[in-house]
Parts: sequence; structure tokens; C-alpha cells
Amino acid sequence: MMRIPPVLQVAFWAFIAWGLARLFPDLEWDWPGQDVTAAVLSISAVVIAIAGIVQFHRHKTTVSPVALEQASTIVTDGIYRYTRNPMYLGMALLLTGWVIKLGNPLGALTIIGFVLVMTAIQIVPEERVLAQKFGAAHTDYLQKTRRWI
Repeated sequence: MMRIPPVLQVAFWAFIAWGLARLFPDLEWDWPGQDVTAAVLSISAVVIAIAGIVQFHRHKTTVSPVALEQASTIVTDGIYRYTRNPMYLGMALLLTGWVIKLGNPLGALTIIGFVLVMTAIQIVPEERVLAQKFGAAHTDYLQKTRRWI
């Protein structure tokens, strides 16, 4: 099954959020601290995603979501103690920061869409491959650590 690269997924949903904000400008809302909140979420998103990448590099395993056969280990330490998908979580938080910056509540639909689609077409298939490759160790990790947060 050909999956759409996660970076393109988040870009697609960010574009949809932008489009919704332009199509429905009357729904726009501004509130004190909006830009700061968007910036803090976006910075947090990048830090979380980078923490995931760093852990993969420390364990010398692939970060490529399309090259799972090259995975050499299950990473369960660092940020991976708290979330099984810090890179995807980072993307979702980055999208959330963008939606807040745009100031249109319809943008929340894109966050939901991103999470649902990423779970269905990316994460679940990844989990199947990793379960086949790593067996009980992967199953134990799934039981101990949440998929998103």
C-alpha cells in the first residue's frame, strides 16, 4: 500500500485550514495571546518532533516511515516513553498552532482529519509491520505507551 508521506499530509491539512479561513472569514476570532499561543505550540511541536528524530538516530534506526523494513530496533526511551509517535504528534501540534494563528474555528476540523487519517493510513500499517518484525517486544511497548499522548 502506497502511503502519502507524513510531511505532505500535514501540508495538505494546513492548506485546507488556510482555505477554510479564507472561505469563511466571518468566523474568524481574535483573542489576547493568540499569536503567542500559536508560537508556543509551534515551537513545542518542533521540539517534540526533533526529540523523536534524535532518539531514532541515537539507536541507529531509520526515521523513514516508508522504509520500516530497515528498522533495527524499537525505540522506547526518551520521548518514546510518553508517546509512540512524537514526530506525528509534533506535526499535529504544528497544525494546531497554525489553526490558532489563522483564528478560524473550522480549522479544528483539519486537526481531527489529520489525526484520523494519519492513524488509519500511516500509524496502524506501521504498527502491523513492526509487530511482525519485533513480536512480543513491540506488543509490550504498545500496551505501555499511548499512540498519541
